[in-house]
Amino acid sequence: MKRKVLVTGAAGFLGTRAVAKLAQDYDVYTLARSTDARLPGAIKVLLCDLKDKETLVTLEPLKEMETIVHLASHVPEGFSTTDDLGTLLANNLTGTRNLLDCLSSLKYVCLASTIEVYGRPERVPVREGDSCRPITPYGLSKLFQEIYTDYYCTQNEVALTILRFATIYGQGEKYARAIPNFIKAVLSDRPVQIAGEGNVMRDYVYIDDAVEGIEAALRKRKEGRFNVTGGHPISMKELARLVADLCGKKLKVERRPSGPNSFDNYLSPRNAAKALGFVAKTPLKEGLKREIEYFRHTT
Repeated sequence: MKRKVLVTGAAGFLGTRAVAKLAQDYDVYTLARSTDARLPGAIKVLLCDLKDKETLVTLEPLKEMETIVHLASHVPEGFSTTDDLGTLLANNLTGTRNLLDCLSSLKYVCLASTIEVYGRPERVPVREGDSCRPITPYGLSKLFQEIYTDYYCTQNEVALTILRFATIYGQGEKYARAIPNFIKAVLSDRPVQIAGEGNVMRDYVYIDDAVEGIEAALRKRKEGRFNVTGGHPISMKELARLVADLCGKKLKVERRPSGPNSFDNYLSPRNAAKALGFVAKTPLKEGLKREIEYFRHTT
């Protein structure tokens, strides 16, 4: 008999891929605000908003769940320092608290977090023990979510793995970030917008590797915080050149002023490799090829 696992955020970019893969080995339940045609038929969908605790407490399957993969998160568009912190906290913190309060049989949590909890790093690559000083409301809300989940799990003797993802990319991503922005601009023969000289270094993790990071966490169940990254940082100008080359197009660049996030920020993969056995398999070039083909057929 397959073990049960509850996955939140299953309708999201990462969630749809994760539940499809996990359904091969687990009996997957998910919480969702509405049904979604992208979810595999084998998934058992529990309709509820995490902010609605009155409904959550009536869902009997939650009382039997021993394992949860918590992916649900309110993610703002792009980089912003002005997003409504109240909305972010209601979704990313209060929703988490409501959910955990309903899981009376819980033994293990895998929580998806983000590179944004680190803020402006003191050094790169960033290691899990480095300071967390978020510079965005989203990063702050995710750090609060980490802290509360850690508190809850400590108080209730529940094992906790926190995965801090680098920017996840791949076919189907919804948010207006560097990689999809670059691809769409190049394919449309428009200039790629680059801040400053484009020397800022970032790293990325391909969607299938991100899912493998979750699977590795479920296999090992190691407690702690782990960076999940492709492990190959690249500058913005190099990324733009690579996208243009793979599209077979001439690169056009439009410079814009550097913003508050114009600093190097990329993660060390060593701890996840050692403790979880996770090493990203998809080279950036290969992942970009797949996403470019996706945009060629959808735009």
